[in-house]
Amino acid sequence: MKVVQPSRSPAAQGNLTPLKCSYCDQERHSVDRCYFLHGFPVGHKLHGKNVKPPNRRKSAAHNTQASPVEST
Repeated sequence: MKVVQPSRSPAAQGNLTPLKCSYCDQERHSVDRCYFLHGFPVGHKLHGKNVKPPNRRKSAAHNTQASPVEST
């Protein structure tokens, strides 16, 4: 006889609020478990790299410099 374990996911229980990280704005984890803040685990392709989450990256539009206009 096969025993089926009840699901422990928040969606299945219905009374828990879904997790959302306040640092990277991604769902399914909180800030205390955020890889972008604490580092990625060994073996992950981003381990040891200084990466920022998409919401913390600077846009390319902010990095432009105006060049002087030559008058004729």
